Amino acid sequence: MKKFKEIFQSILNELGLIDKAKAQNLSDEDWNRIAQSYKKKTGNDFYSDATMSEEDRQRIEAHDRALQLLDNEDEKPENEEPEQTEEETPVPEGQQESNASLPKKVKGLQAKLQNLKKQNRILSQETELDVVRQERIVIAGLGGAHTPKFAFGIEHPMFDASKRWNKVAMRQLLTTDPDDEEVTAFQTEVKQYGKKVCARMQELHQMGVLNKSALQQVDYSHLADAGLGEQFVIRRTDALITRIIALPSVFDIFPLRSYVQDKDLITNAFFDEYSQAYQEGEISKGGAELVPEMAHVDDAMFKHLFKSMKWIERQYIGYLNTNGSDPTKWGMIEWMILNIATVLNNERNVRAIRGCRVEPEKGKNGHFLNSSTGILYRLLSYVEDCKILPFDDEDYADYNPTNMVDVVENFVEETHQCLETLLGKAIYLNEKHKPWYKQSFRKKYGEQTDFSDGIRVMNYDIDIVWVPNMGSLKFIFIQERGNLQCLENVPGEMFGVRFEQRLESVWAYSVWKEGTGAAYAGKKFDSLEALKADKRKNQVIFINKPVTKLAADATTADASKNFWFITSANTKATALSDISGAEPGVVYKIEIGSTENATTIAKSGKFENLKSAWEPNKVGDWIKVVYDKETEKFKEVGRNK
Repeated sequence: MKKFKEIFQSILNELGLIDKAKAQNLSDEDWNRIAQSYKKKTGNDFYSDATMSEEDRQRIEAHDRALQLLDNEDEKPENEEPEQTEEETPVPEGQQESNASLPKKVKGLQAKLQNLKKQNRILSQETELDVVRQERIVIAGLGGAHTPKFAFGIEHPMFDASKRWNKVAMRQLLTTDPDDEEVTAFQTEVKQYGKKVCARMQELHQMGVLNKSALQQVDYSHLADAGLGEQFVIRRTDALITRIIALPSVFDIFPLRSYVQDKDLITNAFFDEYSQAYQEGEISKGGAELVPEMAHVDDAMFKHLFKSMKWIERQYIGYLNTNGSDPTKWGMIEWMILNIATVLNNERNVRAIRGCRVEPEKGKNGHFLNSSTGILYRLLSYVEDCKILPFDDEDYADYNPTNMVDVVENFVEETHQCLETLLGKAIYLNEKHKPWYKQSFRKKYGEQTDFSDGIRVMNYDIDIVWVPNMGSLKFIFIQERGNLQCLENVPGEMFGVRFEQRLESVWAYSVWKEGTGAAYAGKKFDSLEALKADKRKNQVIFINKPVTKLAADATTADASKNFWFITSANTKATALSDISGAEPGVVYKIEIGSTENATTIAKSGKFENLKSAWEPNKVGDWIKVVYDKETEKFKEVGRNK
């Protein structure tokens, strides 16, 4: 141990880390540098040499042990006394005289008791460190250095050092490829851990703490009766969940509502006028109408075929090397779950805004945007269902950096004319156009505006909410905060990753339900004419109509401009033959703006896969299509007749 101490101290001096070490302020990067230098000097693993091997000391973290060797180093004399053995451990002052007469065996037991107390103190410190690391939203070691029996020193079957994936995490040299039993064991463990993550997310949701701020303050006192290993696993799972829910998300804008089955009903009541001047007699007035709002969630999944278990191991080892991560940071199973969850979360984040459900073709991969319907297309469906009447002023659909502020203020004013008050409402704009708004705002209200108090709509008591992932769409809508929601069934179901083996390959997959919807969109009317006649009296979401108008006699639409096109009056019979630059996953809508030589689409060319030729006969008729990159043709998604 003295030899290790000397090498350790010399490395700290060489790296200029001696002061940080004595202050116990070394970072993960510092420890990586120390471990690398130690490996070069000795050829041994720093953590193996630093970890004590006695049975009753296996939980002591190597970092703490190494730093303890530096305690009071400056005050120790050069002729340091040899380290005392366990039986020679000093006892508290005042007990030395009485202890002198005790049998040697009793002294040994007393020394062991003192040693256990010391362990308890160190473990208590580790628990406090866990909380700090969790507050930083980092998956830390949460248990210390590896021991001969357990990865990270966590006494739990999942971290059994004899299991292959833990050997990989501990960077032990493996001379053979994984055999069938090891592969099966890994799949089983990942499946069980995926279920544990999903179940824990449900538990945290029921506790009301499944959010970044609340999860950092979780009380773990109820785990007092659980084994120390199980406590660490739960805490590591919470740290993993914290990392997942800390990923960029639109749930702060559109709250996530759980336990929604498809076609769940949210009943809204509409009451007629009741009050009148008093008079005698049975004169009744008033009434109520119950109108249900339907919540939609779609079945989604991910399925991925990994090349082999050996390939997974190589990716994990490569990750540790290229990112300089210490093996006490993540276990291999946690690494798998987190990285898959990160990709799924990012895809869902985009899909929640501009996804549109398209039923899959059997045996063909589908685009991630077509797994479920996001906010934009959900609002579009409310328009098609005669629940929302858009403001179709062309200026609202084509603002620019010069006039954006005027357009927004006019939109708010027009909405205000339909409502008694704007209290509780917010206006939602494309985050990509935030610089445009600032530029337009400064031009109108002053060049020196610094927006230190945030960006609001001048002259109106209404906040601006900037929505990400809207592409270049010039979309504007006003609603009461929290009305439009993201929906799911079981919390964390998407992250319940399962594994299955097919020969040398490994399948990873999960299945879940998701969608978007409004608690209330507006009263449904039987026709567009009836909706217009209501003059938005029963409407609570107000939107512009962000369409691109096609030129007269146009035979193509430009997908780089928009996904929603409206036709003009044509001078002759006109058929649409292409949507140039169409992207997979985007659902394009063609709407009739005039019946004068109304634009049609023949079942031929790029549109040969339509169910039938599209021959609209009235203003407002529409068809939706999606581009199939494999066939270079358009598939029909739906039409209004």
